Amino acid sequence: MSKRVFIDTNIMLDFLGERHPHYKSIAQIASLADANKLTLVVSPISYATVSYFLGKYEKSSVVNTKLRKFKVISEVSVTHEQTVEKSLNSKFKDF
Repeated sequence: MSKRVFIDTNIMLDFLGERHPHYKSIAQIASLADANKLTLVVSPISYATVSYFLGKYEKSSVVNTKLRKFKVISEVSVTHEQTVEKSLNSKFKDF
């Protein structure tokens, strides 16, 4: 089983929007996922948020193509009430 790495919305935006200075780092991580050396895990809400922000600068067909390609190298995490409850009660500063 490969390592699972959670990619938050900002990192997904850095990659799909090719935002510098972080694009190069996430592109290297995405290459590892493409080579099946690790598994990227993304929140389902990240897809909606990334689609919204990239859609401000790119055609929706381009954004959808990017998201489809990203889905090939990633998994969508399961989010439900228990996940939210754990997040609200954790000691992490970031939700």
